[in-house]
Amino acid sequence: MQSTEPGQRGPQRSVLAVTGDGAGQTDRWLREPVPHVRDVRSALLAKLALLARRGRDPRGLLADQRAVFTPIEAALQAQQVGETEFSHVLTTWRVENVRAVLRFLDAAAAQHDRP
Repeated sequence: MQSTEPGQRGPQRSVLAVTGDGAGQTDRWLREPVPHVRDVRSALLAKLALLARRGRDPRGLLADQRAVFTPIEAALQAQQVGETEFSHVLTTWRVENVRAVLRFLDAAAAQHDRP
C-alpha cells in the first residue's frame, strides 16, 4: 500500500505499508540463519538490528546460526590436516574467522540471558 503525506522541507513523501504476505516473508527471513560467514557482517547484523527494533528476542536466530557454523568449523579443521604451505595458511584464516563468529554469537546470546 502506498499513500503520500506532506514533506517537512520539500515535496510530498511516499508512505509505504507492508502487506500481510510481506510481513510473513519478513518474519521468516528474520528467523533464517545466513549460510556463509561472509554474510554475518551484512545480513546477520541487519537481522539482529531489525529484531532489536521490533523488541524480539534474537536467541533463536543466534542458536540456529551457531548450528549452521559449528559443522563448518569442524570441516575446516579436518581439512587443515595434511595441508601444507599457503593452503594451510588460508584454511587457518577461515577457521579463525568461523571461531570469531561463534564467539560473537555466544556473546550476543549471553547478553540476552542477563536480567
